[in-house]
Amino acid sequence: MIWQNLDSKTQITPAWKRKGAPDLSSQSAMLASILKPDMNAEEKSIAIWKFLVDWRYHYDPAEQGDELHDPVKFLNVYGYGFCDDCATNFMVLARKAGLQSRVWGLSGHVVAETFYDGRWHMFDPDHKVFYRNRQGVIAGVEELAEQPEIITKTPTDPLGSPSELIAKLYTSTSDNRVNERQPRIKDTIALPVLEPLDYVEFRYSNPERVHQKNKSHSPEPPLAGEGVLKRTIRDLYELKQTAGNQREWLVNWPYVLLAGYLDFELTSTDIQPRISISHNQKSWTPLKGKVKENRLRISLNEWIKKQPTAVYHFYIRLESPKQADPTTVINQATAELRFQFAPRAMAHVGNENNDFQMKLVTEPAGATKGLKLELIWKEID
Repeated sequence: MIWQNLDSKTQITPAWKRKGAPDLSSQSAMLASILKPDMNAEEKSIAIWKFLVDWRYHYDPAEQGDELHDPVKFLNVYGYGFCDDCATNFMVLARKAGLQSRVWGLSGHVVAETFYDGRWHMFDPDHKVFYRNRQGVIAGVEELAEQPEIITKTPTDPLGSPSELIAKLYTSTSDNRVNERQPRIKDTIALPVLEPLDYVEFRYSNPERVHQKNKSHSPEPPLAGEGVLKRTIRDLYELKQTAGNQREWLVNWPYVLLAGYLDFELTSTDIQPRISISHNQKSWTPLKGKVKENRLRISLNEWIKKQPTAVYHFYIRLESPKQADPTTVINQATAELRFQFAPRAMAHVGNENNDFQMKLVTEPAGATKGLKLELIWKEID
């Protein structure tokens, strides 16, 4: 799929999804899509559990910490993770929906609970299961530890795991721990803002690379997408001037950046600008590149690789060595970046339900040349 902002002056923020699918652009949008006003606490809990069962799969997480504990990143950028990622995302969404929720670390597994009707109830989106006791009430972790027959009344869980083994995760209570910590995440929004003339490709199979900070011997995830963003600044006067000989360019994207390069069209090869990069505008790293004819090309691969966690934005400092405005030495700046996205979250042509919805989040001010969208697919017998 290709998106292209045809206008040279106006930003465009498209919202794109399959008709009937939930809106994954924010936590609030997710909950508005899957919850109804008249739902009780149990119905809300089941809806959130089912939502996570449907929109992610079990695979080695990209990194530890709270990167995958943000539901927006978890479902839009990756779409996969381990049991602790699923359980924590359940807790985050349940709390956002006004429910009391927590996470349990068991002996080799992690599940979530919500509290209603005076007791706790366990939900396990990773193993696609919750258990009802003899009274038809969804059991909590401590009840399952005391009454493992609630689990073993069926030979396997929905994933095919033997129920006897699953029950032992609960009954080995010596290392079961409650975790009520709130992940340190922001209220992320996954709506790509297309700057003037932005060109974006979403490629749905065979990624050349994925974001992976964990030490894993597993092959690349079976379902991952890699995209390309091409962003050009034709008029450097649009960039913020931070000193007489400096301008800064903020590049921001809602999908994790994997690799890329910068390309600068120079006014002359006699004077080369100094280029630096930063993630916080405090610590700057000088970048070196190669000049061919009147173009300076700089790879960002090593800088991105060295960052301790996922990269979604960076600042580029353009500096003229002769204390003049950088516009005197640079005509045009271009960034071409590779990024990762979750294919399930970015609707494309499939075997059924190829009705799509696109709207602009904000109406452009004044006339615009609009957005070009192309869907490209290969039919397989």
